[in-house]
Amino acid sequence: MTKGILAAAEELHSPVIIGPAESLLPGASLAEYADMMLGMARRAGVPVALHFDHGFTPELVEEAIRLGFSSVMYDCSMLLAGACSTPLVLHGGSGLSDDDFRACVAGGISKINIFTHNNLTAARAAHTHFTESVGAFELMPFITEAVKHETMHHMRVFGSDGKA
Repeated sequence: MTKGILAAAEELHSPVIIGPAESLLPGASLAEYADMMLGMARRAGVPVALHFDHGFTPELVEEAIRLGFSSVMYDCSMLLAGACSTPLVLHGGSGLSDDDFRACVAGGISKINIFTHNNLTAARAAHTHFTESVGAFELMPFITEAVKHETMHHMRVFGSDGKA
């Protein structure tokens, strides 16, 4: 999915944030995600932040910082918009319309997570192109392209295209 996200960002000249959440760590360790994503981020032709999202333990948040993640979210509290000058993040955007997203951006949201959108897009692409003679490796170009197009759609909705 990361490859498709970065391809979308480069094509639209949009800055982008990539990275895992702690809930994804059963699939790979935090160090393995850093190994995979830091190189891709450094080679990208647009600004890329590597973010560790929803860290539930101080130890993992500290490890992410040591590994070179450019930002972390320690999921331990909730702040309201009027209570801080920190950029606001929209978590849980699944089910929102494009107009809902535009209203959130207009209201001050500066980071929007679309993992679920991209994850479901990847699964649909794999399902659509799967046959008994097609393995996971052969499905990756279809998955990458589908995630790229989904990400490009959202970058345009969020207004980040052309800002890199």
